[in-house]
Amino acid sequence: MEAWIYLISRSGDKVAEAIYSSWDDTNEAGLKVGTWTTVGDTQIKYVPSNGAGIYEIKAAF
Repeated sequence: MEAWIYLISRSGDKVAEAIYSSWDDTNEAGLKVGTWTTVGDTQIKYVPSNGAGIYEIKAAF
């Protein structure tokens, strides 16, 4: 997963860690449902969808 993250982020390891930690229920980055959260040089938003979830990621630079 990290390889494609580096296409939009210079800190792809932090972005991947934030997403993985939200899957593991530790949510170390504090991702919130429906709200943009800054992680490194990106912003991430989690949107629940039909029993699964969608992570929207955009560059913040």
